[in-house]
Amino acid sequence: MLAKLKHKSMRELVFRGKTWVQKQWERRTFDAERFQQVLAKLPPGPSLDDWRQGNGLPRFFFVPEREECRKYFLHSLPEEKEKSLKRAQQFLKLKFNMLGASFQYTKKIDWYADPVTGDKYEKRFYQDIDIYLDNGVIDIKHVWEVNRHQFFIELAKAYFLTGEHIYARKVLDLWLDWINENPYKIGVNWTSALEVAVRAYSWLWSLFFLIDSPLLTDEVLQKLYQAFYLHARYISENLSFYSSPYNHLIGELSALYMISSMFPHFPESVSWKRQSWQILTE
Repeated sequence: MLAKLKHKSMRELVFRGKTWVQKQWERRTFDAERFQQVLAKLPPGPSLDDWRQGNGLPRFFFVPEREECRKYFLHSLPEEKEKSLKRAQQFLKLKFNMLGASFQYTKKIDWYADPVTGDKYEKRFYQDIDIYLDNGVIDIKHVWEVNRHQFFIELAKAYFLTGEHIYARKVLDLWLDWINENPYKIGVNWTSALEVAVRAYSWLWSLFFLIDSPLLTDEVLQKLYQAFYLHARYISENLSFYSSPYNHLIGELSALYMISSMFPHFPESVSWKRQSWQILTE
């Protein structure tokens, strides 16, 4: 331990010391109900009509030129469409092939379980979870890979390309189920800022692929805003400074920048955007 500390700069030692104190204080004072009160005071975000019509909102790639982009994709990339829909069909059945493992859920996804073995992490405060059990049974990489929600994008894109509601319904059902089953800072899916960041990226693409779906209501949209806000808040509090590799920090900061850029109505968006851009450029 002392040998490791000898090679740390004073700045890093101070940062790690402050972080340790903050984490201990958070463990002692954490109150899940307090965050519900914070969310209740969160300003309402743009409506679905605002996004669909543009109305001076931030641009997200193919939004608001959805029809032009859809037509171009279907006309110019027919083979890609077929590949995408084939993958989406597998995800509709909750069939996965990830990190060399193939598995299928029978009814719903257990967000806390290793999909290969079925063993589960406890639903506890995130700091109290040992993510590296090393018991030869449960593997965090499989749990995290499912919870990155990158398969949401494929399902949402299938809706974007076909207009078939079955794809939109599946994404929204899974999305809302995840939010309900994973309260803020409770459980294994809140133990890594990078995982939170990757999931936020998946959500952004999924949201804008679904933005014209009649199944996406303003009520659901506001709930998704709240989930985005909590993801940004977690990332901002848990940036991977002084850790290697630095791609973790880059991933976290870029997600924070995207969330704060796309949702400027969050109270901290201006400071989050400034902070993330400054550190990224450095």
